[in-house]
Amino acid sequence: MHEADVCIVGGGFTGLWTAYALRGADPSLKVAVLEAEQVGFGASGRNGGWVLGKVSGRPQAWRRRGGTGAAGAMSRAIQATVAEIGE
Repeated sequence: MHEADVCIVGGGFTGLWTAYALRGADPSLKVAVLEAEQVGFGASGRNGGWVLGKVSGRPQAWRRRGGTGAAGAMSRAIQATVAEIGE
């Protein structure tokens, strides 16, 4: 039996990035990543995770949902995420 503070299901971009960020924030955390196949199998392995700096949907929808600055804020956050993954 294994013990962990955090268990992440899925070894794609999101799961691995979450594990990486958690350990960076608190290196004492015991983080387990569970993957049914192999790390990167599935959508992440064929870029189905779509790491691209583009907001999904129309800016009008983001403005309705979050106010006038929502589309710009979302776009900046996405661009920063893509840059950070690249680093």
